[in-house]
Amino acid sequence: MSEDYFNKVVPLRLQTAERDERRCLVRVKVSLGGSSSTTHRKDLTVLLTDDEEPYFFYYVSISEDDFHGLKTQQGLRVDFSSFPHNVVNLLENCLRESSSDDPKFLLHLVCGSGSAAQLEMIETNPFKHLTHLSLKLVAGSDAALKKHLAQCVKTLKEEKALVQDRFTATQTDLSRAQQLLDERTRQLASVRAESSAEVTQLVNAHGAEVNRLKEESRKALSAAEEKLEQAQMSSQETHSDTVRRLEKQAELLSESLQRITSEKTDALDRLRQARQELAVSQEQRQSASSSLDGIKSSKEHLESDIREKSVKIGTLEERVATLEQQLRENETVVRKTSELLEKTADQKDSAIGALTGQQGLCAHLEEKVESLTAEVAKGNEIIKRMHQELRECKTKIKNRNLLAVEQEKLLAGKESDLQHRHRESETLSTALRETETELGSVRAAKESLEGEVACIQEELKKSQNGMELAISDVGRGMFDKSFPCASGMFSESDFGISGTEPRSTHPDSCDVSGVGRMRGLPRFGR
Repeated sequence: MSEDYFNKVVPLRLQTAERDERRCLVRVKVSLGGSSSTTHRKDLTVLLTDDEEPYFFYYVSISEDDFHGLKTQQGLRVDFSSFPHNVVNLLENCLRESSSDDPKFLLHLVCGSGSAAQLEMIETNPFKHLTHLSLKLVAGSDAALKKHLAQCVKTLKEEKALVQDRFTATQTDLSRAQQLLDERTRQLASVRAESSAEVTQLVNAHGAEVNRLKEESRKALSAAEEKLEQAQMSSQETHSDTVRRLEKQAELLSESLQRITSEKTDALDRLRQARQELAVSQEQRQSASSSLDGIKSSKEHLESDIREKSVKIGTLEERVATLEQQLRENETVVRKTSELLEKTADQKDSAIGALTGQQGLCAHLEEKVESLTAEVAKGNEIIKRMHQELRECKTKIKNRNLLAVEQEKLLAGKESDLQHRHRESETLSTALRETETELGSVRAAKESLEGEVACIQEELKKSQNGMELAISDVGRGMFDKSFPCASGMFSESDFGISGTEPRSTHPDSCDVSGVGRMRGLPRFGR
């Protein structure tokens, strides 16, 4: 029992052995059925036939073993179970693209000179024709062709019998329909005759009824016109009465309107005056409230000023007492500072004397270093000259073999003299290094003494400046007429004192601006 997957007519491009190419419609049938050798394995069969040409018959049968070879050759990526569905999808794509002028998928059949043919399922793109699947078909044998033709004849006979049955049934239905049509035609003729008689009767009856209705409507119209004239006359009389009554009411209303208008004008004048009076009273109220707020704020400000001034007075009294104590302490500091100045002057004199001695020692050492340097230079020159004489003696020894003994004695003397000169030069170099060391220590001592002298001079200047400032501040404080304790913190306006009032001339008043500067004076002594 075979299972059909696809059985449709598909457009195909046929290329014969003579290289002739044409388009034709071919029926493609894809089925899966059992093989003749085994019953448990199935083969895929692809069959190509032409309904117009019975002798066009190509087929291929693919088993699982054949499929593995085909898969290896064409690089397929599916297995045998899904292979029929993929083939059907390609055929559906070809059938779908058949109506296009430039189909993307197409079938191409190449027929050789023999019974072999090549079926290709091709996808076209702008670059190349891509062949998805290529199957080798063979033409049907005589037995297969006879079987195919017998099947075609059998199918045609079945279709003919089916068409004959349909034709017989159609004739029967047509005769029945003709009989029914004749019967319906007779019924229509009788109905037309009856309807024409009924229409004539109805037209006559309706004509009489229309005439009767016209007469009745004419009579009703004349009666309605008479009633309308009477109603119009009565309505005119009532309208004239109503107009007269309304005119009287209008005259009364106009008089009342004039009276109300005059009353409204008077009321608006009174309202305007009342608004003006209200605005004036509101302005007076606002000015009174603002003046009241200003008085309250000034009162609070004065009270706070009084409290602050009382606190300031207490603090100033305490400040006066502390400043008097500081003045007494400053006098003691001035006495100590004068003593320190005297000691500093003595130290300065001694430091200047020591500095003078060190400067003389430095000059003496520098002269000694210069003399030693000159002696070392002379010794070096003598050594060089002795080396030259030694070289000359060695050359003379080579040339004078007769005076060897005298030359050896002279050479020994020269070598001893040379060693003596070497020892003297070593002692002079040692003495020079010691002298340089002493000179460095003397220079360091000189620099330290100069730094100490500079520090002492700076401290002396600071002490002198502090003394001068303290003395000048104390002198000014004795004759200053301003309030000394509040000079740095408060002015006369803080206490309500004007510029014309006399200032305090307290004998104990003093200026503390110099005292604060005296606290920063350096202390000498120890």
